Amino acid sequence: MAPTKPLLMTPQPSTVRPIILLYRHTWTPAIEQLREKLVSSVKGHEIIPMSFQSSTFELPDGASFVLSLLELDEPLLADITPSEFEKFKQLMGVSAPVLWVTSGVHLAPENPKGALINGFIRTLRNELATANFSLLDLSSKSPKEAAAQISSLVKLIMARPAVDSAEVTRKVIPDWEFCENQGLRYVPRVVPDNETSSKYTRQKDHETQIEPYRQGQKNLGLVCPQRGMLGSLIFEDQGWARSELPPDHIELCPDVFGPNPEVA
Repeated sequence: MAPTKPLLMTPQPSTVRPIILLYRHTWTPAIEQLREKLVSSVKGHEIIPMSFQSSTFELPDGASFVLSLLELDEPLLADITPSEFEKFKQLMGVSAPVLWVTSGVHLAPENPKGALINGFIRTLRNELATANFSLLDLSSKSPKEAAAQISSLVKLIMARPAVDSAEVTRKVIPDWEFCENQGLRYVPRVVPDNETSSKYTRQKDHETQIEPYRQGQKNLGLVCPQRGMLGSLIFEDQGWARSELPPDHIELCPDVFGPNPEVA
């Protein structure tokens, strides 16, 4: 039996800070299963479904959490309409934590256009310190597994301490992107590789020896022993430059050097 579509689409005043459940087109059995899971696992919060297609769409003040299922079945940004874009801008400005759910974007890429929102939210978080967005990509086709993954992550995010700056946020809450595959949750992280870094780090205990560029019979040339590492640039005596020029060759002697035309 198909689930009953919620009758309450417009939030009403309440003393309980609600969790907003956003969906794009239709209320599906999978979304109903998720709503029931949230009701049983996240205590003390009212779950308010909201349709993104509603002509009276307006996010309420004081929401404790926003769960976006707008891209659970299909990408939003790839074919967003002007009306949806106005609502999208409103959503980007909320102060409550937002969990944005996609499907088939990362570990099992079936929906590459769904990755557009990832780049957008990464940019938003870098530019706006108050942006509190998390990303979850699902690979599982099971509505039950998807509901379990989403509800557990909602609880985790809601339990995080409140932060008021991007710097504190990075220290207290290092993980903002998640993906699920076969019931396991993965977190992408950048881990320092000190062993590799040490091979390309300039030694700081060496004193720089300054020598004049013009040194009599020396023909100095700028070389880069470690390709791509500008810190390894050095001048070397190129003895071959003192040999006679082959036929049809000319010798240039520049008076000024610079890293770009403006400096030269």
